[in-house]
Amino acid sequence: MWATFKLNVLSAMVTGKFKNDPDKFAEFYAEEYDRAIKSGGDLLYGVNVINGNVKGMADAIKIAFKKGTESVGSNFNILQEIYPAAFDAYWLGAEMAPLPNPLIKPGGWQSTPPAPGTIQNIGPEPTTIAATTAAHKAEQEALQKLEDEMKKIEVTIPGTGLIPPITLPLYDTAQKIINDEAVLPSDKKSEEFYNELKNYFTRPDASVTDRAKWYAFQKLNEEYGYAPVAVRNRTIVGKRSITNPFSGRLNLVVDDNPKSGEIRPFAERLLDQYMIEYGHYIQLNQNQDASKLERTKEFLGDLAGDYTNMIKNTKGLNLQDAYTKNYSTPGSLEYDAHKVIQPELQAKFDKNVQDYIISNIRELTTGQSPSELDIIIRNNPMIKNAIDVIKKLKQAKKKKPSIGKQVKKALKIEFPELPDRQKIIEEAKEKLLEEATEEIKKQIIPPIEDIILGPIYQYVQMAVALLDSIPNPKPTLKQIKKFVKDTINGIKPDIELPGIEIPNLPKKEDFEKELERKSPTEEEIKALAEDKIKGLIPDPPFINVVPPTFTWSSKTNVMIDPFIQLAQIHLMGVNGQMMVMAQYPPPAPPAPAIITYNGYQVKTGPPIPDFPTTVKFPEVDLGSIELPEFPALPELPQLSVTDIAASLVTSLAASLPNVEIKTPNTNAKTPNIPNVG
Repeated sequence: MWATFKLNVLSAMVTGKFKNDPDKFAEFYAEEYDRAIKSGGDLLYGVNVINGNVKGMADAIKIAFKKGTESVGSNFNILQEIYPAAFDAYWLGAEMAPLPNPLIKPGGWQSTPPAPGTIQNIGPEPTTIAATTAAHKAEQEALQKLEDEMKKIEVTIPGTGLIPPITLPLYDTAQKIINDEAVLPSDKKSEEFYNELKNYFTRPDASVTDRAKWYAFQKLNEEYGYAPVAVRNRTIVGKRSITNPFSGRLNLVVDDNPKSGEIRPFAERLLDQYMIEYGHYIQLNQNQDASKLERTKEFLGDLAGDYTNMIKNTKGLNLQDAYTKNYSTPGSLEYDAHKVIQPELQAKFDKNVQDYIISNIRELTTGQSPSELDIIIRNNPMIKNAIDVIKKLKQAKKKKPSIGKQVKKALKIEFPELPDRQKIIEEAKEKLLEEATEEIKKQIIPPIEDIILGPIYQYVQMAVALLDSIPNPKPTLKQIKKFVKDTINGIKPDIELPGIEIPNLPKKEDFEKELERKSPTEEEIKALAEDKIKGLIPDPPFINVVPPTFTWSSKTNVMIDPFIQLAQIHLMGVNGQMMVMAQYPPPAPPAPAIITYNGYQVKTGPPIPDFPTTVKFPEVDLGSIELPEFPALPELPQLSVTDIAASLVTSLAASLPNVEIKTPNTNAKTPNIPNVG
């Protein structure tokens, strides 16, 4: 049901179970979807999917995740990427079970609507079951042949830098990488156990040997799987560790330190007990193609046989004596776990310890890091293809006989177009830069113009003050500046200054060249502008098909409630055919019949409350981006006659062509100037 899917996915997200491995999350997510789908059935006959293409769906989700990772800075709708690709991948490879789901149709085929032209459905059609069985077998054999060929191949990993080329067995390497994807159990007691070991063996002052033990412990668990663990004071057999045959949990009882002799840390004694009991976990999980229930039944059967032999071989029902004899009886579970599997595990553990110590020395002397090498190996194309074949074979082995399949692709759905977040940011930044640049130019350019034209302003200002031909009120300095600039630019001035001629007034082109020479470059002005707008560029939240102002929850995380809603919509369009045996009207005998199913349902289940871990998204108003007030540049000092002379020598004479200050011929009567000496 969807409630189970939602609970498991939400738990994985909140606990960060797959935070560093999106590919593993995609596989987990597809498996949870498959589990939910198999709990339901089609709307009319209640027949559930028995074989779904879980790997195909996981691969499609991985591609979508990769695309999302690469869409840096942009809004990205993951649902739009996985629909319909992931759904088609699953359903076009899906096959229907021979019998209706007993939770939906407890009466079996007889309780379903009869096929067209018949009076009653009887059961699955044998020929179809035989055909699908043969097809599954052919697929397994083809993939098995590929796998067998891979076992003969070696792959050479090219050397890079200080890392020399290495040659590895293709199949074994691929299998180790797959086993490396094993995930730690997420229950509290198991987490406490693994954290206890990790904290001790990787503590800051841990020796190389201690760190090597943690590395060896991880490698062993990556190969066989991390067992669920609980540390207890006693078990049902007293002060002895025991494995739960139903859950596979190792219930460990740690030995006390001896009263005399070597005193060993608790974590080391805990590791010893794990290694002793780990063989039973491997026994319980050795047949990965079987279901968990089937593996438990097989384990319990072997266990029952062991206890039967114990009682037969013991006089007086001395259970302790019987238990001891069972340990030394070849073929018993205890013998195989502790006399066969445990020594093999210990040998692998010791070798992993040595490998780590050697690699640690090699890293110090050559710079070669095991993690760097792992990445190179994992990304090798041949190894990637080998992993793909192994996973396909594993899925093929799980396929069961079926009577029908999906016949059409998913319906198309128009998703709302999301705003281009990156475009919003770039446009806002461009607007801010443009206005900041203009503002900076307004503050920088006029003072530079005043420095260049200052001597001319001063000359005209003096001439205006001296000539009677200029009526009162005399033009202001602001008007004089505009008069000079308009004259240079070839624009008719707003005012007239009769009787004044400005000698050697620079041409427009010469003035602009001088202004450009003295002004900051465009790059320098842009750098100033970018510095001004720091912290002002909007950072709108990433949005999807739900508003970003909500609190993070199962309703706003698109991979939970929105995905379930999309999946339910998709199931309404599921359509396919099945072959059954049906009773036609007498006197006709039972014969095959085709039935068509339309739509599929999965029960919603009880409501799942949100976890308390929630995050409030920031709210950003994208419609109110305004340019801030920029601080004014310091005002330039007023030019004196001395400044003008200095400017003539140091600035104007060096740049403008032959500008001379002399009394122009104004044809006007010069007024008497009072004696100021």
